[in-house]
Amino acid sequence: MKKTLSAVAICVGTMIGAGYASGQEVAAYFGTAPSFLVPVSCGIMMFILIAVLLGVAARTRGSTKEVNRAVFGRASVVADGAMTVNAVIVLSAMMAGADTAMKNITGAELPYGVALCLIGIYVLRRGEKGLAAANTAMVPCIVATLVAVCLYAGQDLTSAPSVKEVPLSAAYVSMNLLLGAGVLVERRGLSRRQILAAGAISAVIIAALLALICGALPLAPASEMPLMSLAETSRPVYALYSACLICSVFTTMIGALSTVQARAKARGSEAMLAAALAGGLLSAIGFEKLVGALYPVIGGIGTAYLVGCAAFLLAPHIKFF
Repeated sequence: MKKTLSAVAICVGTMIGAGYASGQEVAAYFGTAPSFLVPVSCGIMMFILIAVLLGVAARTRGSTKEVNRAVFGRASVVADGAMTVNAVIVLSAMMAGADTAMKNITGAELPYGVALCLIGIYVLRRGEKGLAAANTAMVPCIVATLVAVCLYAGQDLTSAPSVKEVPLSAAYVSMNLLLGAGVLVERRGLSRRQILAAGAISAVIIAALLALICGALPLAPASEMPLMSLAETSRPVYALYSACLICSVFTTMIGALSTVQARAKARGSEAMLAAALAGGLLSAIGFEKLVGALYPVIGGIGTAYLVGCAAFLLAPHIKFF
């Protein structure tokens, strides 16, 4: 059970970043009035694809590079490059999100994202234990706070479902899991039952939170961080939500840094510092523009990566499930 819950915490913590927790990511993909079809379709896809990634990890029992080599063969260099670029893009979005959130809270423009990134690098120097400990401590608080804020803001569940929400959900899930893949394929030693349980629990949590965010978005004013605007009507709720947002930024940030670290192995610290520098420069574009312009591109890359993983796992000569 401990291994299962640790995998769930890492999976959920990696997915719930500033884009997800602020509502901006959901709005960029589905508009400001998503229907119930979005969390339902996303939840089903997440369960399947999380199980696929954990299944690949259990089958190959190697590092991320070794997994990519086994799955993609000669094209593994492309897969490695795509995962690294994705990690830097997400890291830059988290740094921009931290800057935006802290500016709203304090009124001062300072390099908050850079400071948070350096803390993340320090945590990851403990290795996988640091990553697991940070997510295990923060994820329950993030989930509880998001539920409270969305229920406080109210729910508008009147939006009619649209057929186009299904393919958009596939791109959205792929975008989130491309970053998660770099972390999840390192989760070795899980049994089939633990893999299915981790996939199911993670998918239910993400889908339930997504349903609440979709219900709250129609009530939010147009802004860079819609849910933060809703929370501003109450000082205690705003303070609670702000803490939740920073924690969600941090858990996704260390997920991105961990992906970079895994690529460099012995030179992991130097690679993470280089990624932090690149992310800091890219974050100057701004949180809303990064999420709106680059996250859909990541979705397309993530779809190709996950299709490759599924094909590898379900090939006729592999009888894993």
